[in-house]
Amino acid sequence: MILIWLQKLALMAPVWIQTMIIATGSEHAVDTLAEHGAEAAESGPPELPSLISLLFSHDSFWHHWVNVIYGFAVALMFIVVSLIVYRKRQIIPGPLQNFMEILVEGMYNFIYSI
Repeated sequence: MILIWLQKLALMAPVWIQTMIIATGSEHAVDTLAEHGAEAAESGPPELPSLISLLFSHDSFWHHWVNVIYGFAVALMFIVVSLIVYRKRQIIPGPLQNFMEILVEGMYNFIYSI
């Protein structure tokens, strides 16, 4: 887990440097940045590829619906774990039941607040 965060921070380092150059207002630095590809700063930090990106081409049907696919995957996983917890429910909840109750209550509060 720590390695993933370090990798994300390392990938974002060029964007931080470009932002600092622009924030300091050095005219020469801003001109140099514009000459050497400011479009990279405008596109945001690079992203790690998803499973959909690795399996299918960028213009495929699956790539356009990646958010919906992952939303259904998370919902399906949520349902399966909830059914497992529901079968083994207890008056004094165990750690998995506590975790699922926190998730369900958090989702309920989030949707209710909207």
